[in-house]
Amino acid sequence: MKKPLPVCDNEAARLEALRQYRLLNTPPEEVYDDITRLAAFICGTKFSGITIIDQEIAWSKSKFGFSGGAGLPRELTFCNQVVLQNDTLVVDDSLLDERFANYHVVVSPPHLRFYAGVPLVMPDGHTLGTLCVFDTTPHHLTEDQQEALHALTRQVTAHFQRHRLTHVLADVNEKLASEIVERKLVEQAHQELIQALKDEKQLTRMMQELDRMKTNFLIVTSHEMRTPLTVIKGYAETLAEGYLGALNAVQQQSTETIVRMVDRLVGTFSDILEMLHINQGKMQLRPTEMDLALVIREVLRELSGFVEQRHQAIEMTGPDSLVLVADRDKLFLVLMNVIQNAIKFSFDEGRIQVDFNRQGETIHLTITDNGIGIEPNELERIFELFYTTTNTLTHKSGRYEFSARGSGLGLALAKNYVEAHEGYIWAESEGQNQGSRLRIVLPVAGPKEN
Repeated sequence: MKKPLPVCDNEAARLEALRQYRLLNTPPEEVYDDITRLAAFICGTKFSGITIIDQEIAWSKSKFGFSGGAGLPRELTFCNQVVLQNDTLVVDDSLLDERFANYHVVVSPPHLRFYAGVPLVMPDGHTLGTLCVFDTTPHHLTEDQQEALHALTRQVTAHFQRHRLTHVLADVNEKLASEIVERKLVEQAHQELIQALKDEKQLTRMMQELDRMKTNFLIVTSHEMRTPLTVIKGYAETLAEGYLGALNAVQQQSTETIVRMVDRLVGTFSDILEMLHINQGKMQLRPTEMDLALVIREVLRELSGFVEQRHQAIEMTGPDSLVLVADRDKLFLVLMNVIQNAIKFSFDEGRIQVDFNRQGETIHLTITDNGIGIEPNELERIFELFYTTTNTLTHKSGRYEFSARGSGLGLALAKNYVEAHEGYIWAESEGQNQGSRLRIVLPVAGPKEN
């Protein structure tokens, strides 16, 4: 006889509340996908999801980093345990936790080792599911990461309430539009509409406050990380330059790696702050006359060490001088990001071509590589904030492997900068291992003054 499935004490009421929210089997929505993408980025995990626990199935409203069918039997999931205990669950290493060491998803693919889930508790007290992050390797979340995960959970529940209110308003409108509705029903619908509008205003204020908290968290975190990173870099450079004694070859290579990784982290935090300024409408352009050819050569000099290390070749084709009006610093960062991407996702001994010319009143720039390529369904998504292509998980290039995702900030920043100049940027590729082309078009005269 099949063992009865453990359920919540208020399971019947919980399932009825779940039906009222009308979330099951709804299509993916960008607002939830943005939250799961941000959760994985903040917690440093490969995967994240918004899971709704139905009577028998754990169904994913949003998935990041994985794909699959409609859902799993709820008893096979960590998320079911979160709903049962109605409290946050953090499992640093599932193999060391006797509660989960024999779970199907632990001993069988995908062999999960880390899980952290926060219950999605609605105002009426019913738990509909979880916001969770998980990975195939052990992890440990800091207090700040856990606090951020709870803040994102509040955003999910607020969006769930907005979803339900949208349907309530639609129902009310349908009732009001009916010519056969009785007066009592009309009055009732009117009261529901008034209450829904009040709830909508409250939710709007809540969403604004949550967004403010998220922004402040990212700003404070980015600023606070700079000081210790600067200290770490200083000590590493002191070691690398031999001021504290001679290093052997392995020690020298290790300290130089530390310096590079610190520079990468500082760059990521700078990109986060810049994206926050863009989202808050605080980005300012300082357009002046500048020579595009000169800037391209400067970018290629900056990246020459990496190119030589990868035994790659970069060719630059265009006029010796090409003047346009643009913000030089921001255009430098655009070119740095897109050319660095071409280098990163090309194979060792690969070739990269940088072509630029003037066509009428516009500048056309194309960066072509023969690297890992881009799947057709990702050509537009690569410019989304925090989005990284699935191809980076399998890309291997000689002894330099890109087995980890990037931050998903570089191309998003490049797109914002190009569009601020009233230009266009897009990607072209025939698919995996077919290389790619990234095209940029900018006006010669620069952006119009607002």
